[in-house]
Amino acid sequence: MDQRRRWIFLSLTVAAVVAWALSQQMAARSSQVEPVETVPLESAHQGGAPVVVELFTSEGCSSCPPADRLLAELAEQPLEGIEIIPLSLHVDYWDRLGWKDPFSSPRFSERQRRYGELLSLRNVYTPQMVVDGRREFVGSDRTRALREIKAAAHRGNPEIDVEVLERGPQTTALSIRLDQMPRDYKSPLKLMLAVTENGLSSNVARGENSGRHLRHDAVVRLLQSKVRIPEDKQDALDYRTSVQIESDWERSQLRIVAFLQDGQGAIHAAGSTALQ
Repeated sequence: MDQRRRWIFLSLTVAAVVAWALSQQMAARSSQVEPVETVPLESAHQGGAPVVVELFTSEGCSSCPPADRLLAELAEQPLEGIEIIPLSLHVDYWDRLGWKDPFSSPRFSERQRRYGELLSLRNVYTPQMVVDGRREFVGSDRTRALREIKAAAHRGNPEIDVEVLERGPQTTALSIRLDQMPRDYKSPLKLMLAVTENGLSSNVARGENSGRHLRHDAVVRLLQSKVRIPEDKQDALDYRTSVQIESDWERSQLRIVAFLQDGQGAIHAAGSTALQ
């Protein structure tokens, strides 16, 4: 073997030995790392971990119909062990651009602007999805939505028991119960109450969606702040209240939603029930 070939052979041998030594060192280090315990979602929260998913949308926005369809899909509860509570909030700032959304409200626009401040956004937009008041993203992003919902479920927010006590012709009496108050909030909580309706639709005559028939589920018909809960409250929450049901709302399609939200926007407990 000539000198050149000997040099090449020696170099390859040294490289192989160094690579083997490094691999052994890395394996030794990895063996010292403690394993991370993981809990399957379906067994972590028996009965379904509640996660509130808000969609800020508008019939005047051409990018919103895919997000509306995604929210309807989430309402079908695609994730085992997680109760997804959808809220479709139609903002009103699109109304001046050609088509007035019949389900829009300035209150929903203000709620979105408040999220923008709390989440340090430069501006708000549609469609925008907010999960448990903590994370936001483009409302038609299905992959991101499922990922954020699973992450929210791991926090283990307790479930509020919402019970219909009496169904009057216009007013519905409710019981709101929570056996164990959350412990990780740093500001007083507000009990929020919403009424949502499924199966709504519009034939849009003007604007970016002109000529389209749009269908909506989980449309927020009513959103109220009911009571402020002090920071030092330790016992169970047991609250009686009532909501006004308008005559043009289809009762068979209505749901009552209750959730606890702190001053930073984070949701700490939630629950819902069908009105009928």
